[in-house]
This record gives sequence, C-alpha cells and structure tokens, in this order.
Amino acid sequence: MKHFTLSLAGLIAGVSFASAQTITSAWSPSPWGAAKTMVVEDNMGMAAGAAGQSQIWDFSALSSDTFYVETIVPPAGQIGASDFPDATVARIITNGNFTAATYFQGTSAGFSFLGSYAESGGIGAGNIYSDPVDVVRYPVGFGQSYTDSYDTEWTTIGLTYSREGTLQVDVDGTGTLTTPAGTFSNVLRVKSIDTYQYIGLPPIPGSSTSGVTTQYNYISQDYPGIFLLTYSITDDNIGNIDTSISYGDPSFQLIEEIAGNETSVFPVPASDNLNITSTEGITSVTLFDISGRESSVTFLNNSSKAVIGVADLPAGVYVARVLLNSGAVNSRRIVIVH
Repeated sequence: MKHFTLSLAGLIAGVSFASAQTITSAWSPSPWGAAKTMVVEDNMGMAAGAAGQSQIWDFSALSSDTFYVETIVPPAGQIGASDFPDATVARIITNGNFTAATYFQGTSAGFSFLGSYAESGGIGAGNIYSDPVDVVRYPVGFGQSYTDSYDTEWTTIGLTYSREGTLQVDVDGTGTLTTPAGTFSNVLRVKSIDTYQYIGLPPIPGSSTSGVTTQYNYISQDYPGIFLLTYSITDDNIGNIDTSISYGDPSFQLIEEIAGNETSVFPVPASDNLNITSTEGITSVTLFDISGRESSVTFLNNSSKAVIGVADLPAGVYVARVLLNSGAVNSRRIVIVH
C-alpha cells in the first residue's frame, strides 16, 4: 500500500546524555521553506536497523515510485488556520484540487503538532488536538525517553469522532544514514510506539478501531525540519500489518510553487521599495517576519506589478506571500536592510 507518511511521532527530551548528536531548537522548520519527501512502494525486505551508538544504517538500495512536496509557510491565510490560533508554522501539500495543511507550534522548549485540515472537491475534513503531540522537546539526545498521551477530534462529512492514544518514545540510536538522497552523519534515530483507539467511529467491515504503530524517524541537526527517513509499521489488531518507508531530499529547492507562473521579487536585499511582478494579476502581497507574524499587507486591483514600501520595517529576513488572481500563491524569501 502506498503511503504519504507525515512523521508526527514525538522526538523527545528530558535528562541530558553525553552524545555527539544533539538536536536543539534550531531544528524547527523555517516558515519560508519547502521539503520534498520520496515515497517508497516496496521496502525490499529492509528492516529498520540496529539500535545503539555509532550505527551505520544503509537504505541506499531503496527505490521510490512517487513523491510529495510540502511548502512550509506562515499559518495566516491557509485553509483551516482559524482553528489553530497558536500555530507558528503550517506545512501545505497541494495535488490538483486536493490541499492539506498541518499546523505546528514552535517555542524554545519544543515543537508540537496541533492538528490538520484537508479539502478536496469542496469537501473538508479536519482534526484538532485538545492535547497536542510533541514532535520535539529540546534538546534531544541519545538515551532519552518519554511517554506522551494525546486526544484529537476528527470532523468530516457531518461525522465527528475522536482518536486517543499514548506515544512511547525512545531515542535509541546514533550514527550515519545512507538513502538514495545521500549519506548523512550526526543522525539520531527516534523510535515511537503509538497505541491508539478510535471512539465514536461507526463500524466498518474489515477494519479495526484500534492498533499499534511503531515508527523510526531519522533526524539530524544539520538538516532542520527534515525527516531524513521514516520507517513505519502498523498493526491494526485484526491481523493486518503494513510497512511503509519514506525519505527526505535535503537538496530540494522550491523555485516556483505554481507551474507556468513567473513571479519575480526585486531588489534583494531591499531597503526602500520592494518590486513584485507576475504574469498573472496580483490580488495582495503579505509580508511575514522570521517568526511568522504578519508585518504588512497590501491589496491590489489585479495589477501585474506591485511596489511595496519597506523603509519603515525593521531590517531582517521576511517572507513575501503573493496571492494571484487565480487563487494561486507564491512565497518568496526576502531580506530588508537599511
């Protein structure tokens, strides 16, 4: 079975342990980035590998059959964003008329998953965590472990049900990881065991309302916000065991979010005015600062060019979110200097 695995299992914190590999708050994904994840159809009988320090995990023989791209943006204006007022970053996947947004909150103490919203053909579905899942508690080091309970409510097509569970997380390995995307040192492996049950879900023939998912996430401080590899095994408690693997491509750079559209932002860096041109009419331009807060918004009458005054904004790194007449969005990282 093909999976688009979102690696949302907790990464952990607690007492510090001596280790060359340590994950700090700088690992949290930046709100102007993008991530490309390759999805593997056949794991070729590969196991997750051994636990312990100084391991060598070799997945170079994996072959992916598809991929998805997540754009990492400020939450404002994204679908379902009003349900997540504490979110500091959103990860967006778009495929045709399908759009999914997952929302996170990042602080100096950690990085938590708040929920998600997806929409396809005018039909929406969402889940909100009343008890969020910690993706990372900083700092992360070998030998740390914790147990995190969670509770999330799902709503779709007039149906509401919940999923409750407990996540047992152990950072059980350090070493070097090789995937088709490259070889990565200073890697931590985070093992999580998610024991869950659905409550209020109508019986579906041949399906289970409870199960256990064991997931191994391989991460490195050198590649913020990227799951270098995710190995997941789900046992649905009625005899169905499913394994999926995906791996990230840290070399990926998103140049144009919308195929066929040319959007230019200049000069970079800017000091007084920022010029934005597009082959489509521009509806609005919103600037966000490095923390994801909205700094300014300019509305336009579908003009092909916008001139945005930035002289009054503090110097620093920003994201320009350009909304086009078609509804498409392009985001560009900019720098303001004075």
